Amino acid sequence: MQDIIPIKGAVNFQITIDPSVWIFDDRKQTAEQLFSSIQATDEMEEYTKEVSAHWDREIAEGAVFPPTLKSEKKYKKEELLSGTFFMPLAPFIRNAEPIISAKEIQIISQGEIISFPLSSLEEMMLLFCTNGKPLKSDGPVHVYFKNKHEHQQPIKYVESFVIS
Repeated sequence: MQDIIPIKGAVNFQITIDPSVWIFDDRKQTAEQLFSSIQATDEMEEYTKEVSAHWDREIAEGAVFPPTLKSEKKYKKEELLSGTFFMPLAPFIRNAEPIISAKEIQIISQGEIISFPLSSLEEMMLLFCTNGKPLKSDGPVHVYFKNKHEHQQPIKYVESFVIS
């Protein structure tokens, strides 16, 4: 098993992806974020909620800086060290620039080819970290679909993605 996954086939740029560095990527999502039935899609609503929470906190606690911020950083670090994270596949495929005639994405897993229409790309999510640890035994990633439930049967042992 290799940790680097190539994206090849009918693309302008054959690229590789390295899931071991995704823990630092802001695009990663938790299972709760990914599979929750209620997702806030309005950015202004999200911004308003964040500002409102910050305002409420300052009213209740006063403008407290060092002690609270240090514990929040510690919590974020603990979350990274013990979390389960997913990464969307679509941005990586877009960077490889599939040619216009490309119609499907093939996932190569233990020599087996599993094909999906390229239109389903936006639904594909890659599990790359479980309980703060990379997927070593059956990874480096598992393919999930965000329009299904969290307990779906993922595609494991992913070796490469081929656009055709």
